[in-house]
Amino acid sequence: MNHKLRGMRNGAGMAFLVTAAALILGGAGLAQDFSKYHTYAEMTAIVQNLANANKVLIKLESIGKTLEKRDIWALQIANSAGVPLAERPGLLIAANFEGDHLIGSELAVFIADYLVKNYATNANVKQRLDQGVIYVLPRVNPDAAEFMWAPVKWARRTNTRPYDDDNDGRLDEDGPEDLNKDGFITVMRVKDPNGDYMIDPDDARLMKRADPKKGEKGEYALYWEGIDNDGDGFINEDGPGGVNINRNFMHEYPYFKPESGRYMVSELETRSVLEW
Repeated sequence: MNHKLRGMRNGAGMAFLVTAAALILGGAGLAQDFSKYHTYAEMTAIVQNLANANKVLIKLESIGKTLEKRDIWALQIANSAGVPLAERPGLLIAANFEGDHLIGSELAVFIADYLVKNYATNANVKQRLDQGVIYVLPRVNPDAAEFMWAPVKWARRTNTRPYDDDNDGRLDEDGPEDLNKDGFITVMRVKDPNGDYMIDPDDARLMKRADPKKGEKGEYALYWEGIDNDGDGFINEDGPGGVNINRNFMHEYPYFKPESGRYMVSELETRSVLEW
């Protein structure tokens, strides 16, 4: 790839992208089941089957491997006849940089699936694939995403790179514990006269930070579910991994911030994307 790309990543970019796709592509139903999230193995099977069934329009390649040796898949979608692909306008759709952002991955695969299945019947799709090229990286951080199918689930965004999150010279020594054995790491509220939080008056299930200017007084403290394994006064502050790939690129690199990595482009996933 040596031509200019217009790229989108997770979050607002993917939300905008699916809105744009709905307007451009329409809403025809597809045979592939997009009513659930897919594991790495399931997603791999989907993109491989898609490529094998549409060799004229799709080129599938692995642009690198993760720490756990999973392939980072990239799909090139275009009708290669006519103007050379390197001279066409290109759109990059890259998703799932953060492990818990599975919806981005599903949107990316959905768009690839739609494009190839509607090329022959949709004039808009045909025009875009005849005159342009679309690249899809459906899951840039597959090691982190796979934790969403682990026996115990928590809001994990990072890959599996051992990392000293609390700067105490030890790696991954204070991870989460599922104390109530429900399969999820959640937040607990504990009565505390010096706490910063109060029960939300609009919904007793929620908490809000008390505002003294409004006469509000905190009655609770919030804690992550777990115990202080390393005895430093904090709970679950140094769990397994890692680096958030979405924070590891050069642009506005968050120096010395959690999940950013030892240095910019320190991770296999980040460098694979940039070198590709």
